[in-house]
Amino acid sequence: SLIARYILDGDSKDWSRNNWQATIQGEDFAFVEDEQFGKVLSFPEGSQSYLSIPGYSVIGEESLSICGWIYLRSDQPEQHFFDLGTEGQSHFRAAPMGIIGQIGYLGQIQHEDDQFIASAATVPAYRWNHLAVVMNLPAQTLSIYLNGQLMKETGEVALEFSDFMDPSGDNNQLFIGKSIVGNTGHLNAKLHDLRVYRIPLSASQVLRIH
Repeated sequence: SLIARYILDGDSKDWSRNNWQATIQGEDFAFVEDEQFGKVLSFPEGSQSYLSIPGYSVIGEESLSICGWIYLRSDQPEQHFFDLGTEGQSHFRAAPMGIIGQIGYLGQIQHEDDQFIASAATVPAYRWNHLAVVMNLPAQTLSIYLNGQLMKETGEVALEFSDFMDPSGDNNQLFIGKSIVGNTGHLNAKLHDLRVYRIPLSASQVLRIH
C-alpha cells in the first residue's frame, strides 16, 4: 500500500523501492542536524525551495493518504504541507496554518466550483508534529490527523480522482512545501519521513506511523 517514502536524512530518495525519486527544487534549502530525528530537510524563512514528487506515482489511485513529520517555524497562513493537482482550481492540498480566509489546519479537495474542506485548530509551531491527510473517495470522506488523533472528517465528498487529476499523469504535480499555483505557499519548516499511501489509513494505522 506504500507508494513512496522520503526519510529526508540527506537526500530525497524514495525508500519504498518503487523508485519514485523526488527532486528538491531550488537552492535555498539544507539538511540540518536535529535533536529528535538526526538529519532532516530544512526550508528556512524566505526559502523558495520545495520537494517535487513524480505525478505519475498516483496514476489510477482512488484514495490517498499523505503523512509526515513537520516542524513549523512560523504561524503564518498559506504554508503548504503538500499540494497535488493539475492546476489551481483542481487540487488536493493541506495547509497546517490555513490559508487566507480560512485559518486553521486545513485539508481541501477542490474541483472548479466544488470544494470540500476539513479544518481544525492550527498546528502548533516550534515543535515536531505528525500530520496525516486522508482522501477516501470511495467512502466520500476527507480526514485530517494531528499526532495520531483524528481532528476532523468531512463526508459527502462526491468527486472522482479523475475530476482533478490527469489520468495519463503528464500534467499531474505533487509538491511538498509549495502550492501548485505560481511561486506561492512556501514552507518555513523542517521535514522528516514523508509517506504516500494508496489506501486510506485507519486511526490505528496513523497511530502506528506516528
